[in-house]
Amino acid sequence: RLNPALTVDSQGWRALSPDQGPFFKSQELTARLDYEIETRGKRELRTQAAEFNHQAAQEMRENQKRQIVLEAKRLYTRAALAEANLQLAQTVLGEIDKIIVLNRDRYAKGEISGSELRRSEVERMKFQDDVLAAELERSNAKSSLLAWLGFPDELAAGIELTDELVSDPEKSAGAMQALADTPLMGLQ
Repeated sequence: RLNPALTVDSQGWRALSPDQGPFFKSQELTARLDYEIETRGKRELRTQAAEFNHQAAQEMRENQKRQIVLEAKRLYTRAALAEANLQLAQTVLGEIDKIIVLNRDRYAKGEISGSELRRSEVERMKFQDDVLAAELERSNAKSSLLAWLGFPDELAAGIELTDELVSDPEKSAGAMQALADTPLMGLQ
């Protein structure tokens, strides 16, 4: 229920004047008591509005939690994707190295020219650049994840990701369906 309000007002009394006179003769005091009387269900409506505000605050908190979890998953997925890209780039570089060894043997036997061998060695440099770019992306992704989690001192230290990316299309379709079935902010 609403609380009553008591207001006291004083007029006419001069605090720093030497010819002040008696306190109650030189001023006017006014006392006022206010109390709101609620009619026609105002209290129930006010209570209902407060409950709605409370529910909205809870939903905002749930939304913030959902966004925090989503951001953590996004950063972790970015780091896992960078790790997978690095592994793929290293695998491709290893295969190119095998091709170069094969081309050197073919060159030694006279099956290909020296320019073909050099062309394959130049192509290897492009794949080596891809490996370096993938290493940089992995480092940046892990650093972003650590910084977001609040471990800025551990940025130089490496972390190992325990989960791998889902490569099975049926599993990824099931995960996407489960994500689509999840109600947003607790609302259905």
